[in-house]
Amino acid sequence: MSNNNDNKPDTFSNGLNDSFATSPPHSVLSANVAVPITSIPDKNHPSPSRKLKPKSIHISYTQRLELIGFMVTLLVFFLMLFALLASSSYAVRGVSFVELRLTDSEALANVTQGEATWLRFGLYGYCYGNGQLEFIDCKLQSGLTVEPFDPLSVMQRHFPQVVTNLTNPWTNPSHNTGITFTIYLTLAFTLSVAALTIFKNIFRLYDDKHYTRGFLLALAFPTIALCLSLAIHLYTDGLRWVSDVYPQFTGSFENGLWLIGMAIMADLVASVLFFRGCC
Repeated sequence: MSNNNDNKPDTFSNGLNDSFATSPPHSVLSANVAVPITSIPDKNHPSPSRKLKPKSIHISYTQRLELIGFMVTLLVFFLMLFALLASSSYAVRGVSFVELRLTDSEALANVTQGEATWLRFGLYGYCYGNGQLEFIDCKLQSGLTVEPFDPLSVMQRHFPQVVTNLTNPWTNPSHNTGITFTIYLTLAFTLSVAALTIFKNIFRLYDDKHYTRGFLLALAFPTIALCLSLAIHLYTDGLRWVSDVYPQFTGSFENGLWLIGMAIMADLVASVLFFRGCC
């Protein structure tokens, strides 16, 4: 016996097929409304189109002050190091404290090619050259930090026709000015501050609760100022008597004094930064 329902059309199936046929692709029916299928984000497998934001490194205000203070401290260290090594080798020929230049026209007429027309002095050596910027060589020389400043032996070596008398006009006995000692002391202060900063921020072995770095740089400030005053006094008197005894030469100050002056200002800035951002 056949069932009467077998001959009836399946209206539900036909309606569903018609709905899928007329609905847009990638959609489902919900209350007779086509809703597009969207991908559900997976936290474990993010979509390639989603870019992960990099984690930002947070630097506190005190850490920024310490970083700037550390860089300024290194600047002081290298300024004083260049002042110490001024004119001691060809690599630092551009740094010197004073220059003696032969300006007498008659003496310049007798200078041949390859001979010096000027001398530039540092603390441990001197450089000599011809013309405006033509360097010939640099040599080590002792006794350049002794007061009174006496470059006669160097002058006689390079200008034998002009410098004939090696008698020093100063009657006071010579003595060491201590310029190099102040520079070495400043280098020790700044290097200690740099090392303490590394121990504090990288190795976590030090905690600057007592403003040690700021006080070290504060002690370096009068030390650098003393170095500058000693250098000015030494070379001012030396250039004065050289120009009096040998008017064929003209003396002038060079950039070594400017380096020490810049180191004074940089040391003051670094000290303030470490006092503000110590802890």
